[in-house]
Amino acid sequence: MPTNVLRYDVAEENKLSLTFTEEGTKKFADVTAANVGKHIAIVYDGMIYSNPVVQAAITGGKASISGMSSYEE
Repeated sequence: MPTNVLRYDVAEENKLSLTFTEEGTKKFADVTAANVGKHIAIVYDGMIYSNPVVQAAITGGKASISGMSSYEE
């Protein structure tokens, strides 16, 4: 779904930024709308890297995850 997966933000260290395709934007909006208040796992190569709680539907085609302890995380 995402077109670019990782962007290192100097202002906000250890921030993962996602930009979705048009199709990915709709799918991610649907998934996040259906899971507000629930955990949604961020999985890469079969490993869970983060398990944040969805605060609100993410409909704009972009998402970010911050608060990781290191760039490697």
